[in-house]
Amino acid sequence: MIIATSEKNNYVTDIVDGEYKLKADGRGGIYQRPTNILASAYASCMNITVRKLLDKKNLSYDKVIVCVDFDNSNSEKTVFSYKIEILGDIDQTEKDEIIKSANDCSVCKILKSQKEFIPM
Repeated sequence: MIIATSEKNNYVTDIVDGEYKLKADGRGGIYQRPTNILASAYASCMNITVRKLLDKKNLSYDKVIVCVDFDNSNSEKTVFSYKIEILGDIDQTEKDEIIKSANDCSVCKILKSQKEFIPM
Protein backbone atom coordinates (compact mmCIF):
# COMPACT_ATOMS: atom_id res chain seq x y z
CA MET A 1 0.00 0.00 0.00
CA ILE A 2 1.21 3.51 -0.81
CA ILE A 3 0.75 6.16 1.88
CA ALA A 4 1.08 9.86 1.03
CA THR A 5 1.41 12.28 3.95
CA SER A 6 1.54 16.06 3.77
CA GLU A 7 4.63 17.95 4.89
CA LYS A 8 4.72 21.44 6.39
CA ASN A 9 6.01 22.82 3.06
CA ASN A 10 3.02 23.65 0.90
CA TYR A 11 2.14 20.79 -1.44
CA VAL A 12 5.22 18.67 -0.66
CA THR A 13 4.13 15.12 0.08
CA ASP A 14 6.03 12.21 1.62
CA ILE A 15 5.26 8.97 -0.18
CA VAL A 16 6.03 5.63 1.50
CA ASP A 17 5.28 2.08 0.43
CA GLY A 18 6.38 0.57 3.73
CA GLU A 19 10.05 0.33 2.79
CA TYR A 20 10.89 2.94 0.16
CA LYS A 21 10.38 6.69 0.36
CA LEU A 22 10.11 9.54 -2.10
CA LYS A 23 8.59 12.99 -2.22
CA ALA A 24 6.19 14.69 -4.58
CA ASP A 25 5.73 18.41 -5.06
CA GLY A 26 2.45 19.88 -6.27
CA ARG A 27 4.30 22.95 -7.46
CA GLY A 28 7.19 21.02 -9.00
CA GLY A 29 9.74 23.34 -7.44
CA ILE A 30 11.77 20.90 -5.38
CA TYR A 31 10.57 17.37 -6.22
CA GLN A 32 8.78 15.71 -9.10
CA ARG A 33 5.16 16.51 -9.72
CA PRO A 34 2.80 13.54 -9.23
CA THR A 35 2.10 13.39 -12.98
CA ASN A 36 5.82 13.14 -13.67
CA ILE A 37 6.12 10.33 -11.13
CA LEU A 38 3.49 8.47 -13.17
CA ALA A 39 5.51 9.03 -16.37
CA SER A 40 8.68 7.99 -14.50
CA ALA A 41 7.03 4.71 -13.51
CA TYR A 42 6.16 4.04 -17.16
CA ALA A 43 9.67 4.92 -18.39
CA SER A 44 11.47 2.89 -15.75
CA CYS A 45 9.21 -0.13 -16.25
CA MET A 46 9.85 -0.12 -20.00
CA ASN A 47 13.58 0.27 -19.35
CA ILE A 48 13.60 -2.74 -17.01
CA THR A 49 11.49 -4.77 -19.46
CA VAL A 50 13.90 -4.06 -22.33
CA ARG A 51 16.90 -5.07 -20.20
CA LYS A 52 15.18 -8.29 -19.12
CA LEU A 53 14.42 -9.14 -22.76
CA LEU A 54 18.01 -8.41 -23.77
CA ASP A 55 19.31 -10.58 -20.92
CA LYS A 56 16.90 -13.38 -21.80
CA LYS A 57 18.33 -13.42 -25.33
CA ASN A 58 21.90 -13.17 -23.98
CA LEU A 59 22.42 -9.94 -25.94
CA SER A 60 25.17 -7.69 -24.67
CA TYR A 61 24.32 -3.99 -24.53
CA ASP A 62 25.92 -0.83 -23.21
CA LYS A 63 22.87 1.13 -22.10
CA VAL A 64 19.10 1.39 -22.48
CA ILE A 65 17.55 4.86 -22.59
CA VAL A 66 13.79 5.41 -22.41
CA CYS A 67 12.22 8.85 -22.85
CA VAL A 68 8.56 9.35 -21.97
CA ASP A 69 6.37 12.39 -22.36
CA PHE A 70 2.63 12.81 -22.11
CA ASP A 71 -0.06 15.22 -23.18
CA ASN A 72 -3.08 15.44 -20.91
CA SER A 73 -4.47 18.68 -22.34
CA ASN A 74 -7.54 16.75 -23.57
CA SER A 75 -9.60 15.71 -20.54
CA GLU A 76 -10.98 12.73 -22.50
CA LYS A 77 -7.64 11.25 -23.55
CA THR A 78 -4.06 11.27 -22.31
CA VAL A 79 -1.42 10.52 -24.92
CA PHE A 80 1.88 8.99 -23.80
CA SER A 81 4.74 9.16 -26.27
CA TYR A 82 7.97 7.26 -25.80
CA LYS A 83 11.31 6.61 -27.41
CA ILE A 84 13.56 3.66 -26.58
CA GLU A 85 17.22 3.49 -27.50
CA ILE A 86 19.33 0.38 -27.05
CA LEU A 87 23.01 1.24 -27.21
CA GLY A 88 25.26 -1.63 -28.15
CA ASP A 89 26.34 -3.83 -31.02
CA ILE A 90 22.98 -5.50 -31.68
CA ASP A 91 21.27 -5.99 -35.02
CA GLN A 92 18.62 -3.28 -35.62
CA THR A 93 15.96 -5.91 -36.41
CA GLU A 94 16.61 -7.50 -32.99
CA LYS A 95 16.44 -4.08 -31.30
CA ASP A 96 13.15 -3.26 -33.03
CA GLU A 97 11.60 -6.56 -31.92
CA ILE A 98 12.61 -5.97 -28.31
CA ILE A 99 11.44 -2.34 -28.38
CA LYS A 100 8.05 -3.46 -29.68
CA SER A 101 7.75 -5.91 -26.78
CA ALA A 102 8.60 -3.23 -24.20
CA ASN A 103 5.10 -1.79 -24.51
CA ASP A 104 3.84 -4.90 -22.73
CA CYS A 105 5.49 -3.87 -19.46
CA SER A 106 3.38 -4.08 -16.32
CA VAL A 107 2.92 -0.31 -15.93
CA CYS A 108 1.77 -0.04 -19.55
CA LYS A 109 -0.79 -2.77 -18.91
CA ILE A 110 -2.10 -0.83 -15.91
CA LEU A 111 -2.26 2.41 -17.90
CA LYS A 112 -4.13 0.70 -20.76
CA SER A 113 -6.62 -1.13 -18.55
CA GLN A 114 -10.02 0.10 -17.50
CA LYS A 115 -9.89 1.72 -14.08
CA GLU A 116 -12.18 2.01 -11.13
CA PHE A 117 -11.51 4.17 -8.08
CA ILE A 118 -13.13 3.13 -4.79
CA PRO A 119 -12.60 4.35 -1.22
CA MET A 120 -11.02 1.93 1.27
